[in-house]
Amino acid sequence: MTALPTNNTTSRCGFCSNTKNLLCCSRCKFMFYCNREHELAHRSAHQPACKAVAKKRDILDAEEEKLRSHPEDGAFPANLFTTSIGHFWGIFDTRDYMRARFALVETLQKIETPDSLRAQLDHLMDLTRLCRSDNMGVRYIVPALMLRLGMGQECYDFVKWWNTTGQDYDFGSLELPFLDIRNADMFESVEYLCGRYCNLSHTVGITLLKIKLLLDLTVLRDSAIMGEKQALRRLTITGHDDLIELLDKGVAIKLLAAQVDVLYKAVNKANKHFWLNLLMPGMHLTTRPPYYSHGSIEEMQMVLQYSYDSWLETPGAIEVIQAKVKKDQSD
Repeated sequence: MTALPTNNTTSRCGFCSNTKNLLCCSRCKFMFYCNREHELAHRSAHQPACKAVAKKRDILDAEEEKLRSHPEDGAFPANLFTTSIGHFWGIFDTRDYMRARFALVETLQKIETPDSLRAQLDHLMDLTRLCRSDNMGVRYIVPALMLRLGMGQECYDFVKWWNTTGQDYDFGSLELPFLDIRNADMFESVEYLCGRYCNLSHTVGITLLKIKLLLDLTVLRDSAIMGEKQALRRLTITGHDDLIELLDKGVAIKLLAAQVDVLYKAVNKANKHFWLNLLMPGMHLTTRPPYYSHGSIEEMQMVLQYSYDSWLETPGAIEVIQAKVKKDQSD
C-alpha cells in the first residue's frame, strides 16, 4: 500500500505532486496531472488501475440501468431508488447492483488520490443509506476513510451511532432517524467500545482518532510553553477553536493518554494479532481471506487492510503503539 501525503485532502499531479492547474484523467476521473507530458510519463503506472476502475464503473452503470428499467411486479416495487431506500438488500434483485458498487469501491482503492478516497466514502455512505442494516458490512471500512480525509468528528459520530443506537435499533422502521449523532464529545469515555464483543474495526479507528487528538494537543501545549503559535497541518479538532482555547491541555492530554491505553488493551483482548501486525504487516496487507471469525488472524487481516494507510498517514501514531507493544513485551 502507498500512503498519501499527511495533508491528503488536496488533489495533486500523479507524477510530480504539483497542486496547481491540474487536468483530470479523462477515463477514470480520479487521477490528476499538471500537463500532458506528465500524464504520458505516468501512464504505465496508472493505466492498470484506470482500466479496472472504468470497467467496474461500466458494470455498475449496467446494473443500475437493469434496476431502473425493471418492470414492477409483486416482488419488485416501482421507482426502486425512491420507494425502497433503507432496505435494498431485502429485495433480491438489488444485490448484484450493491455488489457491483462495492466492487467499484474496492477497485478505487488502487488509485491513491483524495478524490478517490472521497468517492469511496460517498459510495459506502450511500450503500448504508440504501440498506440501513448494512448486510454487506461496509460500516467497517468507513472510519479509516473518514480519518484519512481529516473527518475526525464525523468518524467519531459514525462509530458512536453504530455502537450505541445501532446496537438496539429497528432497521425495518424508516420512520426512525438514522446515523443522526452529530458533534458528540470526542473526549468522552470509551467504555462503550470496550465490551466483551467489541467491534475491532471501530475500536481500532477510535484508538487512532484518540491518538491524533493526543498528538495534536501535545503539540499545542508544547508550542504554548515555548511561546509559539503552532499552525498544525491537520488539527483533528479543527472547527472547535473555542474548545481548544477552553481545554486545560495538560488535563486533556492525561485523559486521552488513559483512554488510548484502555482502547489499546480492548483491541488486544478482541484480537491478539492486530497490534503486532500493525507494526510489521508484511503479507497481511495483500492476503484476502474468504471469511473470518472474531479474534482470528483473518479478522486482523481484513481490518489491517482497511485501516493501515490511515495509521501510516498519521505521523507518530504507529510509534505510540510500538511503545506500548514494547512495554508489554518487557513486562
